[in-house]
Amino acid sequence: MDNQELRLNALLFAERLLGKTAPSEKIFELATQTLNFIENNPGPIVAKNSDVVNWVKNNIKIDHPVRGSIPFNLHLFQENTLNIIDIQQNVIINTARQQGTSTLLYSYMLWYAITYPGNHIVLGYSKLADTYYAIQKIRYMYDFALENTKLTHATRENLRFDNGSEIIGIPINGNAPRGRRAMNMLVIDNAAYISHKYFNDFWTSAIPSLATGAKVIISSNPNKAEGLFYNLYSNKPPFCKNSFIKVAIPWYKNPDKDAEWEKRERANLGDTMFEREHNCQFLNT
Repeated sequence: MDNQELRLNALLFAERLLGKTAPSEKIFELATQTLNFIENNPGPIVAKNSDVVNWVKNNIKIDHPVRGSIPFNLHLFQENTLNIIDIQQNVIINTARQQGTSTLLYSYMLWYAITYPGNHIVLGYSKLADTYYAIQKIRYMYDFALENTKLTHATRENLRFDNGSEIIGIPINGNAPRGRRAMNMLVIDNAAYISHKYFNDFWTSAIPSLATGAKVIISSNPNKAEGLFYNLYSNKPPFCKNSFIKVAIPWYKNPDKDAEWEKRERANLGDTMFEREHNCQFLNT
């Protein structure tokens, strides 16, 4: 493969991961990072990144409301999302509802905790009840995973493993802890629905803990065109030059949804709410 073909493939790879609507500068940035990776890592390009995808395919089961415990069969867009959050340090995901994004994040956190010993992983939601639910889901995944790593401590808010890694769920509200120990990974889910004040306060207090190079993943279905999630994702002041790689997961990336599904959902929700709930559009009102 000559250099010109390699550059073209890197651009196509970046566009595929980020989506065609991503800012061109972000696509070029990821393409450049991909080329640098190839130059410095001869051999299979995706050897590292396929590890998490293969692990999820072979280990993760989900609790389906009708079918019970079933394997988490990944679609291509979900594989791409896993790859990019593993490649990049800071990722922000604007996702349609019912795309399995939260389940992807739970899977990734569990894989990371088991694969890399001694990691402190924090998962934030707006409500304590949501953190309980998420930790319960991760514990369910662990119980079915074919792993030698043992769970040594489990509560509604914390999972600790015998390799020294732990996953902690915290609410991002007025009671969110400040000055906590350094984190290796921070995941914030449903971020657009966290109180602006509490989210801003938490973000300010978390920055020192993230300064040592922690991985940060922020994900949400969009809400109004305001607040920290919107500003980070849209490069609005004071975050015009933030380091987050933007990923959009609109409804049409899911092969289980077609034109008939779209027609039915638009009729049920109306165009404005459909655009927010399923097409990753922020509301101006």
